[in-house]
Amino acid sequence: MQYKGLWVVAIALMTTGCVSKKKWEAEVLHREQCETQRQQVEAAYADALDEIEKLRLDLREEQGAVRALEGVVRDRNQRVEALLQQIERMKDELAAQRKMMDLTLQRQLEAIAEKEAAIDALRQEIAARNARLQQVASELRDTLQAAGVAAEAILVAGEAVVRLPAEAVFPERDVTPTREGLQVIQQLGEVLLQYPRFLVRVEVHHDNQPVRSRRWTDSWSFTHERALHLARLLADEAGIPPNKLIPAGRGEYLPLASNDTEEGRARNRRIELHLYLEQDDVVARIKALGEGERE
Repeated sequence: MQYKGLWVVAIALMTTGCVSKKKWEAEVLHREQCETQRQQVEAAYADALDEIEKLRLDLREEQGAVRALEGVVRDRNQRVEALLQQIERMKDELAAQRKMMDLTLQRQLEAIAEKEAAIDALRQEIAARNARLQQVASELRDTLQAAGVAAEAILVAGEAVVRLPAEAVFPERDVTPTREGLQVIQQLGEVLLQYPRFLVRVEVHHDNQPVRSRRWTDSWSFTHERALHLARLLADEAGIPPNKLIPAGRGEYLPLASNDTEEGRARNRRIELHLYLEQDDVVARIKALGEGERE
């Protein structure tokens, strides 16, 4: 088709006779060059279109990737915002907990201070009570020693304990006091009357030797009758209110010394007066403080 056009031009030129052969050849060459350039341009244009399409595809892919990244960024931003809000809530909760802990600690410190004050007060009361117990015990001991009785006074578990030999009041294996024993009981009663707040537990102890009598089956019943008789005498002869007296026969079961020797058996045959306050809430208050600690 292209060559056909060239022949038409050639015939026209030959017809007119105005164009030389050389010119004609030059023109043909020029047209061939133009055609070649046109083809090259068209090929370059096609390549450019292909490149443009490829770039468009790449652009669409990159735009998709960008949109995906934007979604990721958006999600991450939302997550960051949620985490920041969570952190703020945690800060508020920690602040509230710290405030509560500070308040609790303050209350605990106040409670500890109160308990320490209560403990100090109890210590003072216990010291005062022990001093009173020691005073009455010492006075009873001194009274007995002045009467020639070998007596001793000690403090045991919040009680004043005055010990004297059973023979100072009772004859051997008998429950009726001697004349000297009645005087000892009267002297003890005079001292006890000065301390009406104290209860008196009258304990009688014995050694492990059998009590040979049809009246008593064992040392337990023997010491119980002695204690009961002694308590009645303190009430009837010395004037101690009966509700302040607690007789207790302890038999042979609480020895102070070995019963293998006469000396030890003599020490075990004894009378003990246990004195303690009638209304003493110190122990209950100590227990209450201990229960408060466990809570």
